[in-house]
Amino acid sequence: MPSPSAAQQLAVGSWVHCPREEGDEYEACEIIQLDAASMSVSLRFSGGFVAAAVPITRIRLEPAPPTTAAAAKEDGDEEPRIVEDDGYFAAAALPTPPAAAELESDPEAKYRFVAAYKAAGNELFKAGKYAWAIRTYTGAVDALSRHCYPSRERMLWDYFARVPCAQCYSNAALCAIKLADHAHAAALCEHAMECRPEDGDLTKVLLRHGQAARLELGEVDAALPLLQRAADKEPTNRAAEGQLERAFASLLDCEDAQAAPLFQAVLRSKGSGGPSGAPQRLAASHAESAALLATFFEAKAACEAEGRDYTAPPLGTPLARFYLAHSTYALGRDRAYLREVELAGPQRVLNMPNGWQGRTISDGERKALSP
Repeated sequence: MPSPSAAQQLAVGSWVHCPREEGDEYEACEIIQLDAASMSVSLRFSGGFVAAAVPITRIRLEPAPPTTAAAAKEDGDEEPRIVEDDGYFAAAALPTPPAAAELESDPEAKYRFVAAYKAAGNELFKAGKYAWAIRTYTGAVDALSRHCYPSRERMLWDYFARVPCAQCYSNAALCAIKLADHAHAAALCEHAMECRPEDGDLTKVLLRHGQAARLELGEVDAALPLLQRAADKEPTNRAAEGQLERAFASLLDCEDAQAAPLFQAVLRSKGSGGPSGAPQRLAASHAESAALLATFFEAKAACEAEGRDYTAPPLGTPLARFYLAHSTYALGRDRAYLREVELAGPQRVLNMPNGWQGRTISDGERKALSP
């Protein structure tokens, strides 16, 4: 820890060493706020992570790292990374943490504190200050944990604390997406999932996590299950459906050898679900697509292995991709088709092929529905 004389020399902008969480290794970070009354500081680490209300007893004094353009170029960066600090604390208007006595007399004070902190982040988001908003949202969770609970784990046991914490991380992930920092957005979504979000909050986290995974290095295989789960949680969520369709389109643009295994993985995870009807949909739709695709890819591989001149039939690949996409029935995407049938009336049912979704339409049913 710094000596008393050295502690008096601490200032905003000073560089020190401190662990992000208790038990972590020490790493360089910058002081962004000082609180003389509580003898604590707020620190910013690489990647934008902010730790609030850190006791000065946890920090080690270190010289500032090089910040010049020349030093940045030595590290291989074309330009030095500029962090906007001017005016942050005035713009953020962060709330004051409740004192221990206040928490003892009014346990609800901690919920008002994190709500006010989150509201400050919302205002920065509305103003387009996304980097500042990320700092505020993540700072809200950290400040709540440090000031109002004995540990982060204890905070996450409290349902009324978990909800705003998940919302803060989710909102921070949205800000990171807007800044095209998709890796950071995915990490923030993982933090949000640690807070066990529910209902609409869970849908937003899944959607943003899937969007970040899809955009970050084209990780479509990681994005599909997340986006599908978001779409399943809220079937009418247009954002989730739109992201899912774009992810499917990206996947279908892959080579056959890449696309098929990815779909197989998604279908296996969906088919292992509970009594929601997914296994029945798999039995009806995936069996057809798997059989036809297996025949198609085996024939293609045999031709290529024999070195024969191979020209795909005009409809070969499109049909294979059609049946691959047909597996979306097994992912619950048939809801739209069922709605169309309901709107169209019995004539659509008469036109259905036998065995659709594993159900055979009897002659008696066809006669009963005939005009």
